[in-house]
Amino acid sequence: MAEGKNLYEVVIVTSAKLGEEGSAELVNKFKALIAEHGTVESVDDWGKRRFAYPIAKQTEGYYTLINFESGPEFTAELDRRLGITDGISFRNPDSEYEAQTLTFTERQADAILAMPLSRLVGLELMKLHQENETLLANIAEYEDILGSITKLHKVIKKRLTTYKKQFGRPRRTELCNLTMTNYVEEVKEEDIYVLIDRFGYAKSMDSAAYGRLAPETLQEIPHTVMMKNTDKLCVFTDQGNMYQIKAKDIPKGKARDKGILIHNLCKMNNEENGLLMISFEELFNSQLLFITKKGYVKQVSGIEFETSRYMVSASKLDADDLLVAVEQVMPEDAIFGDRKVIMITKKGMSLGFPLAEVNEFKKTSRGLKGIALADNDEVLYGALVQPDTDIKVFDGKKYNVKTLACLCSCNCYRIGPSAGVFSNYYHAGSR
Repeated sequence: MAEGKNLYEVVIVTSAKLGEEGSAELVNKFKALIAEHGTVESVDDWGKRRFAYPIAKQTEGYYTLINFESGPEFTAELDRRLGITDGISFRNPDSEYEAQTLTFTERQADAILAMPLSRLVGLELMKLHQENETLLANIAEYEDILGSITKLHKVIKKRLTTYKKQFGRPRRTELCNLTMTNYVEEVKEEDIYVLIDRFGYAKSMDSAAYGRLAPETLQEIPHTVMMKNTDKLCVFTDQGNMYQIKAKDIPKGKARDKGILIHNLCKMNNEENGLLMISFEELFNSQLLFITKKGYVKQVSGIEFETSRYMVSASKLDADDLLVAVEQVMPEDAIFGDRKVIMITKKGMSLGFPLAEVNEFKKTSRGLKGIALADNDEVLYGALVQPDTDIKVFDGKKYNVKTLACLCSCNCYRIGPSAGVFSNYYHAGSR
């Protein structure tokens, strides 16, 4: 070894983007630089290899190991030249910057940059060990306290004493022996009328205002319910639900006032249609008759609908079934039993039978089949009629209630007791 010279080795990693020829040209450039300032001992070409991790978004490069002899002052110049040469890959941008500005090698730059991080990691490890020891000590202390009722009482007493010293102060208010008084809002009970027009808008008015309405105005109101101002309005819909509206929530209005849509008052779906509007007091003292599209009928006691909820299920229905009629049955109707139930179907079939033949069920029951329906047929109309009713008009046709024979030009005939519950009168249709 020449005096003043040392042996060195350098690994040059060039970008794979340069290709094999470009990489060899760049390495030859540095071999010539080393030869000018020293002696090249050996050159070992390792070829293209994959990086352990991406460097500058690259995954592979060309490796070349050069062993050389030179003075120590040349290594700094060589590092500077490597730092300013395109195509030389560094592990991270920080290493590249340090190599270019401070003439540090990549290994030196990484060591300097990693030094604070290692110290921080060491400090964090010490902190975590201390926290772990503290937590283990606290767990042991808490388990000891929970395992002894005497120690638990001591801890509670100590804590309460601390809170007393910290927050304790004389009472600033004076407690007196006062009698509790319950204030009840007294509402003068009076009769009101609830009017629902054909568009579903509802309003209420007192008896005096209702008495001043013209007969022509009353004819345009399909639903009128007399009730107390302390009562609730019960609305039965075709989807088998019952909604309750407090009388005080129904807006008061004059004859020309529009009112509020009943759907908004009940919070019912827009697809639902109201079939019966009745006060709860009147409902509680009567029965209800239910008739469905599939021909099911039943009677339900009004007591069944006593609830504080604003909406309850009033009748059990199949998925494709709907209510076509909900009729009030008065006590005298049940006593005398002379009222009649009539049903008319889409295909013109008609049926009538005494109300007394309809059994009473719970509101959760579907009821009994009241009419035998043909395929693709359904009940469109159902009603509870007075015994002295002769003619009922539905869908432009007149029906004799007493015989339920269609009063049109077609032939009608009666079929005796069928598989259903009741005797059926079938409309034969035109021939």
